[in-house]
Amino acid sequence: MTLKNKRNKRVCVFQINFTDLNPFLFKYNAIGIVNRSRLFDKIVLAAPNIKQNHVLKKLAEKYDIDLYLGNEDNVARRIYDLTKMYGFETIARPSINWFFLDTTLLGKMINSLEDVHADIVRLPNNFDIRFGAEVFSIRFLEKILKIFAKSKKKENLYKFRPWAYAELYPSDFNILNFKDVPVYTNSYHNLILSKMRRAWPEQRSFSETSISNYKFAVKFIRHAENTLDIASGMGDGTYLLSKLSDNVIGIDSSRESIKSCMKKYGKIRNIKFIEHDAMTYDFPENYFDVVVSFHTMEHIKNDGLFLTKLRRCLKKNGLLILEVPISTKYPFIHTTVPINPYHIREYDVAMLTKMISSKMEIKEKYGVNKGIYVNIKNARNGAFFVAKKR
Repeated sequence: MTLKNKRNKRVCVFQINFTDLNPFLFKYNAIGIVNRSRLFDKIVLAAPNIKQNHVLKKLAEKYDIDLYLGNEDNVARRIYDLTKMYGFETIARPSINWFFLDTTLLGKMINSLEDVHADIVRLPNNFDIRFGAEVFSIRFLEKILKIFAKSKKKENLYKFRPWAYAELYPSDFNILNFKDVPVYTNSYHNLILSKMRRAWPEQRSFSETSISNYKFAVKFIRHAENTLDIASGMGDGTYLLSKLSDNVIGIDSSRESIKSCMKKYGKIRNIKFIEHDAMTYDFPENYFDVVVSFHTMEHIKNDGLFLTKLRRCLKKNGLLILEVPISTKYPFIHTTVPINPYHIREYDVAMLTKMISSKMEIKEKYGVNKGIYVNIKNARNGAFFVAKKR
């Protein structure tokens, strides 16, 4: 891919933290393909300036790229500071994990941004953004930092994902809506899927998993006598639910996760953790006021039975709070098989709505877009439902 504007200096920034390091990342990452693309003047690993992140020098040295340790908790400030330091004008921020990054697409996005002097490029909601990147100019960072300077609330909400702010407030920026997205073959889909089985092991650590979905969920819970957390993971979300419930049960099939939960939260009187598979565990009927299930149903063969099981254990007027990943039309238009080898399926919003409404009354529904909750019409990554047992 050839870039048109030879005057612009360009940098590719990979956000990273020491918790991201694992043996698979050294082999399966997007650094090599970006390096070979020759799209950028420099490639930089950007991380919070904390002692633990000095270990990232090993990865930077392997690929002969720079490591920048900057602002600890404001991503926009961190990337802006490194951009100013190197004198760059155009920035791309792909995810380091997605080794299948399309650098031809990336080059087209950069050309389009620079042709019209846009602040940021926006890919369509129905395209899997893992094949692309956040592409923006230094003007975008300057504008977002001015917004943060005027509103501490907005800074706290969006300092880790400033591009998500542009999804909610597009009128604050000159946004280029990019539509020239690629379509790939089924054979390429199968190649990626086979590599994902090696590069993305299901047993990877979830110690740093975000609990933003739990933080959003508690807005819909006033008080519960009994709450169930399906696939409780490392237990941080379960702990959050315990603040609004007399009793909380966290269930997870991972022995490692349950041991970690017990170590962290086992002494809290109103929390109980159970090592078991949610589909085979015999939940008491009409017992729970709230059941929470985040990113579990896509792993279950009989998802209809799963919903029936959750409905049965809810009290009348009890709430089911559910979040699942949604499927995208592009870049694979001839298959709905996810490239995540551990997902049996990903969901179409209309079909999911029909499925849930056949069993319960839907009270609220939202889309997930770059880590923020938006109108369901603007869903990009996931769907979040609140349903009541009739």
